[in-house]
Amino acid sequence: MLRVRKTLFGIDATQTRFEARGFDACEPDVQSHLEGHAAAFVDGYNAALVQDDELLLDAELQRRVAADRRGFAFEGAAMAYTLLDALPLPGRGRFSRLLAGPGAHEPFLIHAGAGWAYARLRRRTWPTTALDPLLQWLHYDGYGFHQVFFARGAVQHVHGARSWDAYGHRAFHQGVGRALWFRCGADPDRIATTVRRFSAHLAADLWSGVGLAATYAGGGPDAALATLAGLSGGQRPALAQGAVAATAARVTARNANSDTERGCAQLCGLTVDEAHALYEKSLDGLVPQEDPMAYETWRTRVQHHFRETGR
Repeated sequence: MLRVRKTLFGIDATQTRFEARGFDACEPDVQSHLEGHAAAFVDGYNAALVQDDELLLDAELQRRVAADRRGFAFEGAAMAYTLLDALPLPGRGRFSRLLAGPGAHEPFLIHAGAGWAYARLRRRTWPTTALDPLLQWLHYDGYGFHQVFFARGAVQHVHGARSWDAYGHRAFHQGVGRALWFRCGADPDRIATTVRRFSAHLAADLWSGVGLAATYAGGGPDAALATLAGLSGGQRPALAQGAVAATAARVTARNANSDTERGCAQLCGLTVDEAHALYEKSLDGLVPQEDPMAYETWRTRVQHHFRETGR
């Protein structure tokens, strides 16, 4: 059965290469950096397809994946577990056990990974009982990332399900923006040009996703990040908010690195500690269990901070 799973649902790591996906060419070191993240995602995904025990899976990923790429591996594992839970196969609750167990320090990436699975299954809705009430919207983000990462045509035409509510579509485009960092090879000019091809009302969500990927996935030098900040124009607060979200994900996972530092400095004008403190302060008074829009309230507060401070 495990071999059948791998045969039916496995992803060949070569399918994440820039050439295979038709992504824009970029500097070799940047391309290698981003492809390494994608490879870690596939590694986590394929490993989870054949390992239902989340503790054994965690031990395997600890051995095989570098610490600063492990979030991508957990994102892939969450995709695999969500896919297996959704199919008529023996066993259930893999995703919940991963999130509550060894993946507890990677909640941002795990929620996004589940969205990848629903995109692959072409599901319009999914159960929310196992999700963190604050981060549940990252399902839509992961869905959007998947659609752009595997898109064959013009990315401005990707879309979610018409049955989603308005914020579902916004969260979807936050994931689209995150994927543009990869698809455009971390090139600020290409990213800005691509964002302008979308409807103007989506710009803030797209730039937020770009800021998240630029800071979490990284790979862009200081000069490129500074250029990106300048090109974001009036959406600079959204770009900075994405960087704060990436910092929160990294700090929660205890794997902040030099890319996190560069993203905070160039996109936020903050240190990693300051950006994480802003994240925590912006959560004050929110009760996600009672307010399904707490996630957007948090994002709005962070963006307001940057509008007020002019950073």
